[in-house]
Amino acid sequence: MSNANRSIMRRMVKEKEGPLNIILFNLPYLEKYNYELAQTGHNFYLWTEKFPGNWSYSYLSKPDNFYHLPNQQRLFDHSIDYDAVICHGRLGQMAIAHNIAHGWHLPLFCVHHEILGKDIIADNGLPAKIVEEKRNEMLARQGHINVSSSQEIGMSWNVIGPVINIGINTKTYSPTPTKSLAPYKCLWEPTQDQGLNNFIVSNLSSKVELIPLQASMNEAMLISQYHSCHFYLNLDGLSANINVLKTICCGLIPISVANSNFTFIKYMVKNLQELSSVFESIKNMSNEQLQTTKMAAIEDGRQMSNPNFVSQWNGVLQESSNFIYQR
Repeated sequence: MSNANRSIMRRMVKEKEGPLNIILFNLPYLEKYNYELAQTGHNFYLWTEKFPGNWSYSYLSKPDNFYHLPNQQRLFDHSIDYDAVICHGRLGQMAIAHNIAHGWHLPLFCVHHEILGKDIIADNGLPAKIVEEKRNEMLARQGHINVSSSQEIGMSWNVIGPVINIGINTKTYSPTPTKSLAPYKCLWEPTQDQGLNNFIVSNLSSKVELIPLQASMNEAMLISQYHSCHFYLNLDGLSANINVLKTICCGLIPISVANSNFTFIKYMVKNLQELSSVFESIKNMSNEQLQTTKMAAIEDGRQMSNPNFVSQWNGVLQESSNFIYQR
């Protein structure tokens, strides 16, 4: 049976209330978001840009409804009726995701996490005309259904589609009633750049107690660390957005040296050299100033967190049951 006929038959017999089978693109920096998607209860088959991927963050255990695609031939396993493809953004993933969706006549959901700006398009010294052509080419790539993490992000990509803000369980991620105010502790996630890690340790250790996130931490241990610290140092840009929100909801004050879609980050520095002066000023903060800043961060986190994340995503994904593939 052709893929087109299978697509039509699947939608005729698919149980409306049953879980969907979704090919989900996965990379390490996407796992925080994909972990939240697992709460929808559907079955997700993990894919990366160029090859089937593994779940890498051991402190975010791979959800039970996530499955590995051991090789590309798994896509041609007709015992699995796929219902949709989800990719993140329009860079490396889009071309492969589009080919899969086209080959199987599936709806392609494209999730936009960051504003389209000059930093998204590496010009490499190219003439302005060519850079503009690259931008227009990127804008032309769209999913059948386009989801944005904020209205501003969607507008930058010229897409019309659902806006689903990041969702955090604020009951699980909530501030502890008491926290010692001295010495100040800063939680941070070491990167793959050892030079960057060395800079952080050598330049900041004398100003604040640095607590590195460990890959072996489970969620309970992670929350315990959140409750023991006062600040969260975000070095990871987009990939850390969910972590930033979780730490804010737990009462940490965010510091970022990377691009972020969060406008309420208390300390936003342009480069690593500015970090030392930030922590020097933190050392001089009174307990009252720290408490006021922390409470403001918690309130920002509560306003930003989306309690309807799961229900909104389920509503969007159910559109796949009525989808008729078009090129």
